[in-house]
Amino acid sequence: MTILVTGGAGYIGSHTVRLLREQGYDVVVLDSLEFGHRQAIGDVPLVVGDVADGVLVQDTIAAHGVEAVIHFAGYKAARESMENPGRYFVNNVAGTARMLESLSRSGVRKVVFSSSCSVYGTPDRLPVGEDQEVRPVSPYGQSKAIVEQMLHWYDVCHGLRSVSLRYFNAAGRRWTLLSARIGRPRSAWCRWS
Repeated sequence: MTILVTGGAGYIGSHTVRLLREQGYDVVVLDSLEFGHRQAIGDVPLVVGDVADGVLVQDTIAAHGVEAVIHFAGYKAARESMENPGRYFVNNVAGTARMLESLSRSGVRKVVFSSSCSVYGTPDRLPVGEDQEVRPVSPYGQSKAIVEQMLHWYDVCHGLRSVSLRYFNAAGRRWTLLSARIGRPRSAWCRWS
């Protein structure tokens, strides 16, 4: 299976790309490099561009035989979204809508979406459970919630299966960066707590 990782040259995306490769998947990255770094993905094929570019997305899918997408491309600063909400709705919502149209036209039927715990807003209780109400308090969180809703309807209307990951802040380094210092195998990955 070939997997397209959008935003794959960013922090979480590049870790995912490395793990997919270690597990034997073929991977191609689509990244604007606005925040990502080419060197973060090693020798993985990189397509520089925007997920909103339907022709580019469809050409990438056809050229690489993509069967699934992991979608990390999106702006992610809640505070900034309060100052410039349009930036988040244009990029995160409209850009993703265009990408979903391209996936649907290209026959891709599997998507993993990098959502956010921000869809919950201020939770009623801790720890936050997936059963809590979705009520974002920022344009960033709202943009993630809207994409989750779009994914639901793309499944209903086009059979585009998806899962949305509502994780909290990711932090840390790849275990391999530390392995040389402590003598562990380079293929080991740290476990996030």
